[in-house]
Amino acid sequence: KSAQNRMALKLMRHIGFFGEDEMFDAKTVKTKFVFIWIQLTYTIVTFMLIPLMYSSKTAHTAAMAIAFFSCVYNGAVYYIDVFSRKYIERIAMAEEYERKSADLFSRSGADVDDEYRELHFPID
Repeated sequence: KSAQNRMALKLMRHIGFFGEDEMFDAKTVKTKFVFIWIQLTYTIVTFMLIPLMYSSKTAHTAAMAIAFFSCVYNGAVYYIDVFSRKYIERIAMAEEYERKSADLFSRSGADVDDEYRELHFPID
């Protein structure tokens, strides 16, 4: 789902460790192995940058700005993804309620009272 996940999968397919139709599965040792090595590589690369960050105020400021904007971007993407889904679900529920109400009030009869109670006062 994330960009890092897609990039890692693309890299593993390119080097032949994963097949073209194979996906990451958290239950397999193969996937765990891939993510352990990717994390190790990431850690080594970031540790190699420490002397540069320590000796250069400009490099340190740039790295902090990148980290800050990355956090803001990830938070915004999460917010849009999660809350837009909830909003869409609420709109769908409201439309369904509207449809049921319109259908219920367009009919008449004894069963309408029972359906009205079920629609407005659900038991569960």
